[in-house]
Amino acid sequence: MALLFAEGFDGWNSGSDMVNAERSTNDGAAFSPANTSSNWSDGCLAGGDLSAGMRFPVTRKPVGTTIRTAFWIKTFSSAGTSTFGTTSNRPFLLLSGPVYVETRYWGLFLIGTQPNACLSVRRYDDAFGPSAQAAIGSIALGDNAWHHVEVEFTSHVSAGVVRTWVDGVADINSTGIDTNDAASGDFSTMESIHLAGSSGNAGNAGVYMDDVIVWDDDGVEFKGRLTDKHRIRTIFPDANGSVNDFTPLSGANHENVDEVMRDKDTNYNAITTTGQDMFRFNTISFAPQEIYGIYAEALVRREGLLAHTGRIKATRGGITLTGPAVIVDPTYRAERLELIRDPVTGSRWTKAKLLAGLEIGYERVS
Repeated sequence: MALLFAEGFDGWNSGSDMVNAERSTNDGAAFSPANTSSNWSDGCLAGGDLSAGMRFPVTRKPVGTTIRTAFWIKTFSSAGTSTFGTTSNRPFLLLSGPVYVETRYWGLFLIGTQPNACLSVRRYDDAFGPSAQAAIGSIALGDNAWHHVEVEFTSHVSAGVVRTWVDGVADINSTGIDTNDAASGDFSTMESIHLAGSSGNAGNAGVYMDDVIVWDDDGVEFKGRLTDKHRIRTIFPDANGSVNDFTPLSGANHENVDEVMRDKDTNYNAITTTGQDMFRFNTISFAPQEIYGIYAEALVRREGLLAHTGRIKATRGGITLTGPAVIVDPTYRAERLELIRDPVTGSRWTKAKLLAGLEIGYERVS
């Protein structure tokens, strides 16, 4: 597998409600609900001029020295005006260690004034200052419109690579340069992604971010560049699966996990012993052109003091895939499972395959 992080910011009620995320100092980034500022999903992440952003753990540590990321971004004036002043090298995406201030590997910035705010890529040396600036782009992003950005970054002391594409058009293309962070080296201990921050920002330059993915080149399917502009579409189960051991608070089991906006303790399924809850997808309202992979997610927590373990799982055609069995926390946490290829055919997913017997659910193991 090569996918390290994927978040569509769909279905949350607020920034503080997002599990697996840590709001940083100052205001922190905020969840912006659908039909207000989001791209085409049910929400996005918003960072104003005082926001220090929100940190998310990655699924696993990267393999190798090349990191790739793609996302949608839109600028806005957090002062409520139609324009913003100089961005003063405004950071909005940083890859870091387990703690934001501990080790930061490289980051993406906006530099310049609206509408000519362009990408700047920097490594950690000198706290992302000018001496650490790997490259500056020329395609303007400050026009209050959504733009698709894709980045390739290879860490090396002399053969480093920085490439970016904006709406599919090549922007930055720097090769054979020093992109190695003198303090931390390569990405071998990278553990988190920091989004929508603005430390040191000026000019009221805010950003919306949506559908953020991060991947490395370790793997077969999700490797190298994207073939087109991506989007993350969240789908919810609309039927019970083959096994439903959990007790629903009310109604059918699938009706407690199909919320477009997650309601946590308002509707849920619970179990006091081992067992599993599996769900199916009978209807998908859109027709994807190409599916890079599926990122299954289950929102879980435990009650009481006794620790137990659980794992997310998926089945199709008699083949079962499971995530690691982990201790269930007393507070909500999102467990995730990558399904890059269809386990039955070994090829990419299609809409027909998703509707042909795929079940996704959660198992209490102990």
